[in-house]
Amino acid sequence: MRNEEMLEAVRKRLSARIEQLREEVGSDVDSDQSAREYVGRHDVLDAGEIAAEREQSGLRGELDALHVGEALYLEAALHRLAVGSYGVCVDCHREIDPARLMANPAVERCQACQEYREKAARHAAFDRPVAVPAR
Repeated sequence: MRNEEMLEAVRKRLSARIEQLREEVGSDVDSDQSAREYVGRHDVLDAGEIAAEREQSGLRGELDALHVGEALYLEAALHRLAVGSYGVCVDCHREIDPARLMANPAVERCQACQEYREKAARHAAFDRPVAVPAR
């Protein structure tokens, strides 16, 4: 699991995705600026066009927020790589299954702890306790 070549490949994969997310967020900003400049040079928008632009802008903002959240998640994985804790569950401190890491190199929890966390979140909505997973 601690194979240096594999860890370097993971580092490159995470870094490439972070860069892709940054470019996507940046292109959205450029697109918004171009649209504002176009509108400023042309006819006044009617109510339908204004509503459509606001909706589109809101969707772009939500997508950008998702991209930023994903980038932070990936950067946390890069940090774990840098400090030597990559591949170790942040909750139980056991090694995460390599197949799980291959599927999602930024995953921070083992399957059992992730399932417990999701189950606890579902039960919290109904104010019910959840049993801790057996190991």
